Amino acid sequence: MTDIKRNPLLHADIFTLKNVGTEEQRADLLKHVLDHKKTNEESLVASNPGCWRQRCAYPNMGWLMDALTNLLRSTIKYYSDVDFVFNKLSETIKKTDIEAWVNVNSIGAGNTLHSHKGVSFACVYYLQSKDTGNLVFSNPANILSHDCHTLSPFVHPKAVVPDDGDLIMWPSWVPHLVEPNMSDKDRINLAFNIRLNEQ
Repeated sequence: MTDIKRNPLLHADIFTLKNVGTEEQRADLLKHVLDHKKTNEESLVASNPGCWRQRCAYPNMGWLMDALTNLLRSTIKYYSDVDFVFNKLSETIKKTDIEAWVNVNSIGAGNTLHSHKGVSFACVYYLQSKDTGNLVFSNPANILSHDCHTLSPFVHPKAVVPDDGDLIMWPSWVPHLVEPNMSDKDRINLAFNIRLNEQ
């Protein structure tokens, strides 16, 4: 069977950088987030119950944006190697737009199932996350009726257990949710929509 040819059809891989930022950098960013929350108590309309959400652009975040840029570069390279169409289209990228916001999920709060289909990649940086709920991905084909055969590849939800300092990126169209925060502390993360543009 040496003549079998593999032609990738669909990939929805999760890319993770661990331990992004020093303890001092994370503590400084956490302080900016908490100060922001104190002075802007109202959350964005699109937030989930128990989740405070605001757009963010904090000072001294270069280290995080550098890590995100490196992770994005690796992710684009990977998909260029396995997806011929994406490879051709990626040659036309002229600009990358990154939209950032901060989430503070209180105890008991989660994020309902959703996707970010209007952009290229989604990314999250976990600032305070240990034991505050998993990030769970689902195959879009199995969301509404859950009728995919159990012995078919990639039909089961995939849970990622985040740790403080994790930077996680995935294709934006993959549906995902965040489990309710059952810990005794807030879950705090920064989320990013990444749009690759041809002009």
